[in-house]
Amino acid sequence: MDLSMLANLLDFEAVGYEVPTDASSQDTFVRMNRTSDTFLQIPVRRKHLQTVTLVATLPKLDKVLNTEDAIFKELVLERMARVSNVVFDTRFPEIVDFFTATVKGNNLKVPVLVSEYIRGKNLHIAIKSNYLALAKNGDIFDPAKREKAPVNLRRVKDIVCELLSVQQTLYGHGLLHFGVVPEHVILQIDDIVRLRGLRFVVRVKNENLTDMAITDVKKYGPIFIKYYSPNSLLEYIRSGGKQCVNAFEVVAFQTARLIFDLTTKGKYRNAEFTPELIAKAEYHVKTHQVLYVKNVVGNLLKDAQKFTSLNQISTIVESLPEA
Repeated sequence: MDLSMLANLLDFEAVGYEVPTDASSQDTFVRMNRTSDTFLQIPVRRKHLQTVTLVATLPKLDKVLNTEDAIFKELVLERMARVSNVVFDTRFPEIVDFFTATVKGNNLKVPVLVSEYIRGKNLHIAIKSNYLALAKNGDIFDPAKREKAPVNLRRVKDIVCELLSVQQTLYGHGLLHFGVVPEHVILQIDDIVRLRGLRFVVRVKNENLTDMAITDVKKYGPIFIKYYSPNSLLEYIRSGGKQCVNAFEVVAFQTARLIFDLTTKGKYRNAEFTPELIAKAEYHVKTHQVLYVKNVVGNLLKDAQKFTSLNQISTIVESLPEA
């Protein structure tokens, strides 16, 4: 389904919006929906403000959707908006509108959450282009040199530490983000870090995951991300929340996986994350940094179930060398 089809399918004009269908908008649409299983994200503009692109989030329309489904998805979108309002952190996209749009032909009304469009490179693109090999805001114009250049570990460390700072802010409200994957992390100028994926923000108490809503996958959508979530999270979901899970284990696992993927240029993105993989992988950092990276990633993975605070995770990450 492309933007032209969506523009004809949804009555956005009635609520003061329109869907741009140019090539740039279509490219943005494809990138934003690369890993989305539950919601569509569509670039939209206000009819009276054509220069500002926003993002409309709504239930996927290529699946069978009835009134009950729409109600449950509306509750999920409301939850995302509440998280944004409660946390009020500029590293998340700003919520600007919430309404229902009509699906033309059957008059089904679907919920739509409109938020700021975050401009920048997501980490998936940064990995593919070896963007993190550069000095901040710099460039290597020779493609061959850029491809072979080692990843700048200082930038990796700064990005991951900033993401852990976001987790600290969330944890102050009894929340954590379980969707810290390359597609959700956006780098802006000067490596300003922004984070998408509000649906992956879950409730925790002390170090325990206490969010029953995410166990109903049909209504809430999947939270478990293959290769980026520990099996304990899957067990929690399958047990209906009865399985005790240390929430910091999920954060530590995703932090380790992110550092690993950033320093191996995503070569093993679709491989099971194991100590054996960490040991044998090819790292694209300076030679003297390889052992440090292996130790940090290995310790985060090995001790994940033992963590009782985010500070313990941050302390391990801080041991990454910067030069």
